[in-house]
Amino acid sequence: MKKMGRPTDAKKDIWIKFRMDHNTNEKLEICMELLNSNKSEAIRKSILALYNRLMEESVK
Repeated sequence: MKKMGRPTDAKKDIWIKFRMDHNTNEKLEICMELLNSNKSEAIRKSILALYNRLMEESVK
């Protein structure tokens, strides 16, 4: 039987493990609360925001 999870538009099959200092982790925790999301979603949203900002800057 196939394993079933939450439906998604983008398969999330890449795992990344990294270390961070306490100050960065506190900032991540605050972002999670403000976004009402988990760590993975907060990090994905942050990457998307950074990517969009960099793309806008490269067009100028």
